[in-house]
Amino acid sequence: MANFQPQIKLPFSLRWLTIILLLGVAVGMSWQLIDFYQHNFYPQTYINGWDVSNLTVSEAIDQLKVARPSTPAFNLVLSTDTTDQLLVASSSVGLAAKYQYDPAVTEIFATSHQISWQQSLIRLLGLGHSSHATPLSLDLSAQTELIAALAKQVVHPALPATIKLKTSGVTNSLIVDPGTQGQEINLLVANQILQTELNQYSQTWQDPSAWKAWEAQVATEVSISPQVSPAKLTIFLPIEASAPPLNKTQIEILRSRAQKLVGKTLALAIQTNFFYWSDQTLVNLLRVQDLVSEAKTATDLFDTPTLNSELIKINQSLPNQPIDAEFSYDPTTLNVTKFQPGKAGLTLDFEASQNLVLSALQTWIDPTLTGITPSSSPTSKSQTVELSLPSHTQLPTHQLSETNDLGIKELVGYGESYYAHSIPSRIHNVALTAKKINLTIVKSGEEFSFNKTLGEVSAVTGFKPAYVIKSGRTELGDGGGVCQVSSTTFRAALNGGLNITKRLPHSYRVSYYELNNKPGFDATVYAGNVDFRFLNDTPGHLLIYTETDSNKLWMKVEIYGTRDGRTSEISDYKTWGATPAKPTEYIPDASLPTGQKKQIDWSASGLKASFKYTVRDAQGAIKQEETYTSNYHSWAAKYLVGP
Repeated sequence: MANFQPQIKLPFSLRWLTIILLLGVAVGMSWQLIDFYQHNFYPQTYINGWDVSNLTVSEAIDQLKVARPSTPAFNLVLSTDTTDQLLVASSSVGLAAKYQYDPAVTEIFATSHQISWQQSLIRLLGLGHSSHATPLSLDLSAQTELIAALAKQVVHPALPATIKLKTSGVTNSLIVDPGTQGQEINLLVANQILQTELNQYSQTWQDPSAWKAWEAQVATEVSISPQVSPAKLTIFLPIEASAPPLNKTQIEILRSRAQKLVGKTLALAIQTNFFYWSDQTLVNLLRVQDLVSEAKTATDLFDTPTLNSELIKINQSLPNQPIDAEFSYDPTTLNVTKFQPGKAGLTLDFEASQNLVLSALQTWIDPTLTGITPSSSPTSKSQTVELSLPSHTQLPTHQLSETNDLGIKELVGYGESYYAHSIPSRIHNVALTAKKINLTIVKSGEEFSFNKTLGEVSAVTGFKPAYVIKSGRTELGDGGGVCQVSSTTFRAALNGGLNITKRLPHSYRVSYYELNNKPGFDATVYAGNVDFRFLNDTPGHLLIYTETDSNKLWMKVEIYGTRDGRTSEISDYKTWGATPAKPTEYIPDASLPTGQKKQIDWSASGLKASFKYTVRDAQGAIKQEETYTSNYHSWAAKYLVGP
């Protein structure tokens, strides 16, 4: 008889309770497991061959930095894609090669968890694995030095094409250098290629099997020799050729454009600040690099970075910060002890100024181009173009009008001149003369006399011998250079529309007065009735203010007063009757050694010049109209010659 084992049957309710409890425990453990791996790496996860299973991101990074600071040592060889004969090499240790773990490990964690629930289940059960690699980087300075060492062997710097005008006004002095082609290693591209290759190399060490194989190799090699042969990583970097030199057609196109600028001058004004770009500067603005043969816009003709560099120079020379006006004087004698007219702070409007300049320049070369609104004033035949460049103005806190009740409130007239190549004594006399007439106040209704204001001109009053026109010849005399100041004052009076009552031209042309100006805008003075005068017919007093720069050999005369709405205009300018200089004269002089020559006078060509000066009142009615004529005689160079 078989043994009978009684079966214990749980009540129905108790069985279901047990099942539910077991399921609850299973679900709870599952949720704990799922939650754990929401913050930890899955089992069988490797980074750079290191097991990071069950670790958090921060724990993994800490372990990796110690266990896997870098790949096994390797030699890095850089070569070019044209030849393997030129190369440079360095060890990974010398280049400080190391893995980059931040933020790479964080990214790996995020990517490895972006999988389906089925894949997650497989990973949780440890039935799958994943291997990853982080970027491998080098010390930046060491990497740069290594690339530079290769570049030193293969780079041939290109010589850019250039054009310059050697002598102003002389077309034949245009020099075009087509440049030479070079080759270089593009550092940006080289670094990108290097990083890509390093990352690919890093991929070969992402699996633990690679590290086990390397460890086995090391063990084998160490048993034979204490030195372990490092791996060799060769990376080829491309060589880029620079732009080719200009060809014959391009050279002729560039030369043709430059020829249209020879003899041209661009006069730029920012309020009372004046700048002059000669033809040499204008030629330098031409676009040479990436030459556009068939220009469609002004920017195809001219190099905007070079133009902006010139505009930056102008802006840097402007008074960018405002200066408050100051004016102290004796109300009885009108002797001025302090005068600062006050200046607005000026900043060039670069974009608008660039467009204006390009407009004038393109008109000289090709007025049909698009992209810049053509200027209405310059034409292709204009030798000099005057442009008023726009600027941003910051007014001073204290205005000149607040400092006095004489009516000296604002600038009403401005003149300037240059005197390059003057001898030292003439430079001294120009500065002294300007100082003597500086801060002169002319009452309303009074006539200004240059000679009376200046006073005696002699060695006693501080003047030095310099060349003057006297008795039909040029000779040394006290006060040479005084006429530089009288001529500049004449220009300021013209600009201000003042009633000029006396002006006399020089006997012959003087080069100083034609620097950045035309013949005929000079005013000679000498003791007696050879004077320059104007009448103050404005509502208030006038003040004459002068400045000289003995280094730049430049001066200005400013006239301050009250504007009454008048305007002045220079028109109908013309020259005629040009005659060559007279033959050189040689005068025997027994005081000189035999055969020695001493120049005592300089040649000048003859010319007649005239212009009409028109002043209109606020309503536009003509207030004054006069034609100024200058008759410059031809002059002979004269030498004293020893017997």
